[in-house]
Amino acid sequence: MENPAANLYPIQMDVELEDGTLAASSPVLPPDSHVESIPLLAALPAGVHEAEARIFVLDPDSGEILGYVSCPVTLTVQTDD
Repeated sequence: MENPAANLYPIQMDVELEDGTLAASSPVLPPDSHVESIPLLAALPAGVHEAEARIFVLDPDSGEILGYVSCPVTLTVQTDD
């Protein structure tokens, strides 16, 4: 996940499964930063899981949510084998 330098606001993303389980939550990313991966919060079996990603735009001073966008995503869980 990346927050480009052109964005003036910090962002944060949650990934929620179809059953409402919060599967992952990113740290707050200031502009011009990124993370390579986000650890799972729920134990999920290996495979493909349909989910929704919500990307929140945050006030840089208060951290208050100013708005968000959401989109369907496919979460792929792999084993370490």
